[in-house]
Amino acid sequence: MSSSSDSEVETPKKRKKGVVNSEGYKRNIIKKAKLHGLQHVNYAGKTIFAKVIAGNECCHQKCLTKFTDNEKLNMQQLFCNMDTKDQQDLHLQRLLETQPVSRRRGKIGMVNTKPKSLTVKYFVLNGNHRIGVCKQAYLSIHGVTKKRCERLVLLLKNNKSPKDMRGKNVSGNAIKGTVIANIRSHIESYPVKISHYTNKEMRYLDSKLSVKTMYEMFKENFPNDRISYKFFWSYFKENYDLRFGRPAKDTCSTCEELNAKIKSETLNDNAKGVAVAELLVHKRRSKKFYTTLDSVKKMCEQNDDTLGICIDYMANVSLPQIPVQDIYYYRQLTVCTFGIHNLKSKAMTCYVYHEGEAGKGANDVCSFLKHYFEQDAERKIKKLYIFDNCCGQNKNNTMIRFAMSLIELKIFEKVEIFFPIRGHSFMPCDRDFGLIKRQLNRAERFYTVPEYIQIISAASKNPQKFSIVEVSRDMIYDFKSWWSRFYKKTCLSNESYGKRVPRSQKKSFAIASFHQITISSPSEVVCRELINGLLTDTFRLRNTEKNLAFPTTQAYPEKLAISQKKMTDITNTLRFIPDAYNAFWQEIATWPTVEQERDND
Repeated sequence: MSSSSDSEVETPKKRKKGVVNSEGYKRNIIKKAKLHGLQHVNYAGKTIFAKVIAGNECCHQKCLTKFTDNEKLNMQQLFCNMDTKDQQDLHLQRLLETQPVSRRRGKIGMVNTKPKSLTVKYFVLNGNHRIGVCKQAYLSIHGVTKKRCERLVLLLKNNKSPKDMRGKNVSGNAIKGTVIANIRSHIESYPVKISHYTNKEMRYLDSKLSVKTMYEMFKENFPNDRISYKFFWSYFKENYDLRFGRPAKDTCSTCEELNAKIKSETLNDNAKGVAVAELLVHKRRSKKFYTTLDSVKKMCEQNDDTLGICIDYMANVSLPQIPVQDIYYYRQLTVCTFGIHNLKSKAMTCYVYHEGEAGKGANDVCSFLKHYFEQDAERKIKKLYIFDNCCGQNKNNTMIRFAMSLIELKIFEKVEIFFPIRGHSFMPCDRDFGLIKRQLNRAERFYTVPEYIQIISAASKNPQKFSIVEVSRDMIYDFKSWWSRFYKKTCLSNESYGKRVPRSQKKSFAIASFHQITISSPSEVVCRELINGLLTDTFRLRNTEKNLAFPTTQAYPEKLAISQKKMTDITNTLRFIPDAYNAFWQEIATWPTVEQERDND
């Protein structure tokens, strides 16, 4: 047999997981094969690893000389290409024949030797012919050991077929499959909540639970399954990506009230049934907001002329943030962050400012949205969908008139605003704020607004996730005083207008009662009390023929005053602030106070 060069050798079918298929890997396989007495041969495009046939010497009849090298390779290939060891053993056993010993002879010098029980004849399969050979030739051609052959002979003697039993012995410490199934069913029986405040969908178990508590409950439910806490803990960690949640905050008041009625011991079954029905309807109505949010997100991804945004204010941040105990008792400078989340790009634009520059009212929100739309003016967007979470700042007359002006000034062809049910208002912008808060918790100290902006920029691994606009007073326009010149404050709906409609059924424009507002006409708005509801109310709010234009008057011509008590506390914190930040805080110290403005008036 002639062995091929290293470059011609192919890698075996079964190789170690993770090893790169390279020439170096092939050479290592060949080297290990030689150490175990194996020879690699490239035959018919495949590599065979087999025992080296030691020449042609086997017995006095020289059985190996009956075959050519190609015939030996064919017999080796037939044997090595079998898929399992059981198939190989059956093949080897078929080439064995046993028969009783015909004549017994004692050997000279051998005393008390065990007599031979049977005679074994050995064959090889050359093509379709079985050819008798000696035992040594039989072992050499097939590349098997003497011990393996003796095992097959013993099985043949007992009329048994070979069966591979390697790895079939079960350890005494092994856990039964039924116990594993019980553990899985027990863990999956606990309800799971999905977090709204991270980009990755995180699943949380109840905050009252722990792995130890779940293990104790498992022992009560399955007393016959004896497992250790260590095994239960490791199985939970390896197979489930679950966390234990914190106590719920800012929950829906309606849900809490109805759940209290359902759990009450004083109410009868009829009253509890009514509470269950009301809770079911309430939750279905709240889910419509999220269903609409998902559908608009898909529309934005498919259509370039559609823009969907979520808007909300982040919780206020206080400056300076330093680990000094006295700061807890001081009033600090408040920093506001208004976020606009783009549903298509998943990017957020943050408008950052402190309380001396601007407020958190309708003028500020409308000015931020105007600035945001001006940045995307080249995109030629026709449809705008706004999902509003800060109803206190945005669910007002100023915001609706601003949206109507976007239609009349032909910035958009359609504007639709959705307001969620209170307590069911988690949106993508909340997840973005969660990233910022996580980064804030890692910062031990920061003193100024520019430092806070740097923290926001580093809150995500994606550098395009957050874009920050540092707000100045000249960006905020007076929309509150502007809209009354062009729009009515209230009016009756077109559906309830006229003498034929009773006074009790007449409906005026009360924005607090609507959760969906659609604007496709410069003068009218279509309102729905329920998102995607069938009943609509149309209101004609335009009241004059004057040419409409955005306001040019600034909402804050001067610095916003800070209370004297807060200014005193800010002055007391200056002793904790390094000199590098004195310029920022010295300017804040000269800011006007409410008491000074009152005295001037």
